[in-house]
Order: sequence, then structure tokens, then C-alpha cells
Amino acid sequence: MKQELKSEKLKKRIEKQKRILYFSVFFVILAVIFGVWAYFRENSDLGTPISMHQAIYEGVGENEYVELTITDKPYSFALYDNDYGHKYYFLYDDEYSYVGYLSTKEADRLSKINYEKEKITLKGTTKRLPTDIKNIGIRAYKQWYGNDVFKDASFDDYFGNIYIDTVAPLRDASIQYVFLVISLVLAILFAIVYFVNNNKTKKTLGKFTQNELDDICKEIEADDVKSLEKEGMYFTEKYIVNIAGGLDVIKYSDIVWIYPYELKQHGITTVKNIVLYTNDRMKHMLSNFNALSKKSKKVFDEIFVLITEKNNKVLVGYTKENKQEMRNLYNIK
Repeated sequence: MKQELKSEKLKKRIEKQKRILYFSVFFVILAVIFGVWAYFRENSDLGTPISMHQAIYEGVGENEYVELTITDKPYSFALYDNDYGHKYYFLYDDEYSYVGYLSTKEADRLSKINYEKEKITLKGTTKRLPTDIKNIGIRAYKQWYGNDVFKDASFDDYFGNIYIDTVAPLRDASIQYVFLVISLVLAILFAIVYFVNNNKTKKTLGKFTQNELDDICKEIEADDVKSLEKEGMYFTEKYIVNIAGGLDVIKYSDIVWIYPYELKQHGITTVKNIVLYTNDRMKHMLSNFNALSKKSKKVFDEIFVLITEKNNKVLVGYTKENKQEMRNLYNIK
């Protein structure tokens, strides 16, 4: 039989947890949008490419769709260590010289072609030539043709200031895929948080009879109940009700050990938590009291004292002696 919660405060807090699932659904929809965007971008019509010579002559920028019909095999002159074997090559048509960025596999294929019988057209996108590649190209050309090669002209005069990149995808949807992956990861994380919290709530409700739940709800609705609405905690006459990360109900009389747990950044305590162990060896945590706020520190101290006053048999503090006693009595390690 499904238990019924008769506390409006509790029902509203549990209902708010569904917002986490809504966030998960939102990011799934976002992932679908980025996936569709990536698909259409990859399959979009690039139009007719302009010639590489025209691109250099007209001074076009980067990421222009170009083609180059080569009449000789490519000659490599530069390699970036992190480029998985992709190299920069000198490329030639009937009249001019160019710089191209080719994969090793593509360069090997082009090197085996008989250009007296066949001409090959490469397609790619334009990229700005880095200064260091220009300098390497100048040194390579001088080694091949002598020091007078660039005496009366610059590298740009010979090859232009852009190169044809045949390695990068013509229709680059990498940004869309990055956001797709991020959206999916966030969707999964929010879904996991929701189902973990929901499962915790169901397990907690299953521990109590309907009469016990009615008693808990009655205490929560009492006018004098101490509550931390923002943190999702209620301190009733007999129970601690924590709804911050799924429903957790702790009977004061079941608590056997309590101690503070601090989180520090750069040696400064920023967050204080209250750790509780109950006689069923379960660990519970009342979390995220702001240690830098005087008001929050005061509330932390009040809650800590309240719990110890409700159960004067509880062991207080994380000490060697308390650890040993908890191990001996309850096998809590």
C-alpha cells in the first residue's frame, strides 16, 4: 500500500525535486537540437569552390571553399609534432606555386600519379599561413634553389598568405558536436541525481507505517517546528526530516554518534556539515552550512546543540575514543 504524505510542506519539497528531471529533459532536447544542427551543417551544400589562385589574388580570408588542380607531385617541407603525420607541402599547377596541408595518406597517393597523363583537383578550405611555417618554407626553398630565391620577393609573393587545407572537414560541425556531448552529459547527470534522490525518498517512506508518517507530518506542520526552509530541513519534536537530497527521516533516539565535518579551501573553512550515525550503522549528513557567515555558523551551533539535547546518550565529536567505541558497539568504521 502506497503511503500518503499529509504535510503540505513535505509534499511541496518533494514535488520540487522533479525540477531536476525537467532539467534532464531540457538538456536532452538541447542535445537533439545540436545533433540536428550538426547533421544539416555536415550535409549542407557548399556551393561551387573558387580556384586557389583566385582566392589568393582576391585576398580572401579563412574557411573559404577552394579547389586546386595540381600538375606535379607534392613536396613536404614542414610537420607539426602534434598533427598525427599531417604535413605542409608545396603544390604546383601549370603556372603558380602554393602551400597545402595534406594527410600522409593523401600525399602518398598524389606522389604515385603520372601527371603527364592525369591532373588531380584538390578541394579544401583556406587557412592563414602561420609565420613559422613561412620561415620553414623559405629555408627549404633556399636549400633547394639557392639563397637568391627570395631576394627580390617575399614568401607571400610566391605562395600567398593562405594555404589549402584538405585535412579539416569541409563542413565542420565540431562545435555542434561539443555542445551535443556536453548537453548529453548534463542530461545524464541530472537524471542520475533525480533517480538517486527519488529512490532514497521511496526507501525512507517504506521504513514507516502510515500512522508513523502521519505523526511525522503532524510534527512538521506544527507552528513551533524549527525549520531551515532553504536547506530543506525540519527539526520536529522526535525527528530530523531532511529533504535536501531525497527524503531522509532520522529519529533523535536512533542517533548514536554526531560530529562536525568541515570543508576547507586554502586553509579556510568554507562549509560545515553535521555527520550523524544511527544505531542501524547508517550515515546521515546535514550539509552545506556556510562557515563564512556568522548567521549560518550560529544556526549550525544551534542545530548541533539541539540534537545533542534531544538525545543525551549520543557520542559527540570525531575522536579516537569515539571511533573505537563505535567500532566495538556497532562495527562502524
